[in-house]
Amino acid sequence: MTSAAWPALDVLQLRIAGLGIRIAWDGATIQEDSANVFYDKFRATGPAEVRLQVHCGKLPHLHKDRLIFDALPNHWRLFRVDGRYLFEIFDSHPPHPLAQLALVPPDFHTGAIREKAYCLSAAPEPGRVPWPTCTSPINLTVG
Repeated sequence: MTSAAWPALDVLQLRIAGLGIRIAWDGATIQEDSANVFYDKFRATGPAEVRLQVHCGKLPHLHKDRLIFDALPNHWRLFRVDGRYLFEIFDSHPPHPLAQLALVPPDFHTGAIREKAYCLSAAPEPGRVPWPTCTSPINLTVG
C-alpha cells in the first residue's frame, strides 16, 4: 500500500525483521501525508508479537530506580522502574528536549509510549516523520 492510499489511522501495524508490531494511538490519528511513505515497506497485517500504545500529551515525571544505559550522542537513556524498563528519548534537534517516554515490561511484548504533544499548526521540519495529531492526553502510569 502506498502512502497516497492511506486513510487517517489510529492503529499502525508493521512487520520488521519478521516481527509483527502493532502501534495504537489514544486520542490521535496518523493523517494522510507524503512522509508516511517511510512506513510503506513495513505495513502488514496478521498477528503482532509486540503491542505498543501511544498516548499524547504532557510527559509525566517518573521515579527512576537506576540508569542502565546513557546514549548521550544519540540522545536516549534506559532506566529501571519498578522492574520494568523506561526509555527516555530526546528530540534529535537542538536543544534536544525530552520528547518521549516508553515504559515496557521485561519481555518487551507490550509497552506504553508517552509522546509529548507538539504544536501542529506549523509544517513539520524537513526530514522528520510526523507523529499523529494529538487530541486528548492520557496519563502514562506506573503500577
